Amino acid sequence: MAQQEKSFFAEREVPLLLQCFLEKEKWRNYLDLGCGHGSLLFALNKKGYFKGKKVYAVDLSEKRIAAVKKTSPSFNCLVADACKLKGVKNSGIDFLVSTQVIEHVESEEQMIKEMRRVLRSNGIAFVSTVFKKKTGMVFLQMQRQMGFGTNAPAGIY
Repeated sequence: MAQQEKSFFAEREVPLLLQCFLEKEKWRNYLDLGCGHGSLLFALNKKGYFKGKKVYAVDLSEKRIAAVKKTSPSFNCLVADACKLKGVKNSGIDFLVSTQVIEHVESEEQMIKEMRRVLRSNGIAFVSTVFKKKTGMVFLQMQRQMGFGTNAPAGIY
C-alpha cells in the first residue's frame, strides 16, 4: 500500500456510536457490507477492535477487495453484491456495518432482506446513508422518533 494511502486510512475517524456498540455488545464476527477500499476496517483494526474476531469484507469491486486484502490478510474478503450475499450463511453475522452503500443499490428492500438474512437474531446492524432514495426518509423518520430531530447527521447510526 502506498504511503499516501496508509496515512489516509490511519486518519479515518471511527464514529463514536459505532465504537460504543463495538465495546458494549458481545460479538464474535463482523461484516463490512460495501467496505470500499477498507478505510473503516483499517481504522478499526488499528484500534484493536478485531483482535480475536472473524472479519468479513464485502464489496462489488474486485479492485477494492484487493486493497482490503493488503490491509489484513486475516480478513475474509468477498466480491459480492450487497443484495445477493453469496458466501455468507444465514444468521452467521453478529455485527454488520454498512456505511454510505444503501443509497447506491438498485433495491434497498433487497439489501435490507439480505442484511436480515445474514444477521443473527439480536445481532447489531450499523447503517448510515445519505437521503438520495426513499430509504433515507425511513432513516429520517427514525431519527425524529429517537429524538434526534432534523439537525441530525446525514444518516442514522
